[in-house]
Amino acid sequence: MAPITHPLANARADLSSLHSHSIDLSSLLPSPSTQSDSDLHNDTLVASYDFVLSARQALQIASEGEVEKQGEKVDSVRDTLESIVRALEARK
Repeated sequence: MAPITHPLANARADLSSLHSHSIDLSSLLPSPSTQSDSDLHNDTLVASYDFVLSARQALQIASEGEVEKQGEKVDSVRDTLESIVRALEARK
């Protein structure tokens, strides 16, 4: 896990982004367990940091349009393969 220098610095922007993407944080919480409060707190804290890092990466990918770029590449490859299939079928 990468060290976090200012854990609350981007909290407002992160929560705003999650809200705008209709992400329900309560669905991500673990069910109650029999761990001690200290262990549960530490595990929850680590899971929270991991979630924030993953959410930031996902939002960054979405905002940079990387999904659309990859989709365009897939469409291009699909078009090429379909034209090859049509050419092969025409030879039969």
